[in-house]
Formats: sequence, structure tokens, C-alpha cells
Amino acid sequence: MNTDATTKMSIRVALCGVLLLLAACSSDPKEDAEEERFKVQRSEDQSGYVEFVGQVTYVPFEGGFYGLVSGADMYDPLLLPKEYQQDGLKVRVRARLRDWVSGRNWGRMVHVVMIEPCCEKKDDDD
Repeated sequence: MNTDATTKMSIRVALCGVLLLLAACSSDPKEDAEEERFKVQRSEDQSGYVEFVGQVTYVPFEGGFYGLVSGADMYDPLLLPKEYQQDGLKVRVRARLRDWVSGRNWGRMVHVVMIEPCCEKKDDDD
């Protein structure tokens, strides 16, 4: 190969390396969207609490546990009171977001500070 061809090949290889490096360093848009979704749900004082209306759901894997679902958001509650461990129960929740890791790897971990049943269907709603 002549010198011009070798130089062009070296430049191409270097550019490919730089592009690969930049691609590896860029953030994942899916992770950014997930973080943004949690920020929007936090209270105005930005203290790390979230309030939502959702549903208790029984999750059958990892020995079985109860989670909280609100729209597309899933929360893994710490110490959910027994009286709220009812699959399908609609609830209003205030919880502190936790950045802890669970072996269940299901939803965002939260410490429930307030939970109450809500959205019950009234008998006269027929």
C-alpha cells in the first residue's frame, strides 16, 4: 500500500474508534426517561416523596410479594401493612423513594408513609 492509502486507512480506523468510544459514553435514553418520570412525580418540595393513586398487585415470583402499580410505574414497598396486602385493592399512597437495590428487581423501592383505600365503587354507581 502506498502512503496515501495507509494514512486514509489510519484516519478511518481512528474515527471508528472515537465513534465507538462516544457511543459507549452516551447515556441510555430509556434510563433518562425513567429518572425524569420519577422526578415529575415527586412533591413540589423535592424532598424525595412520591404521591399516587394506584393498585396493590400480587407478584408471584421470588417467593411472592405485593407491589404497587400506578399507570406504567411499579413500586416495591417496604413493609406494606398486612391489611393492604390484597391483590387489586385501589389505594392512595405517599411514600419516600429509596435508591436501594432489592433481589426482586421489580419496581422502584419505596418506604410507605401513608396508605389508604380509595376509589371504591359505590353501590349506587350502577
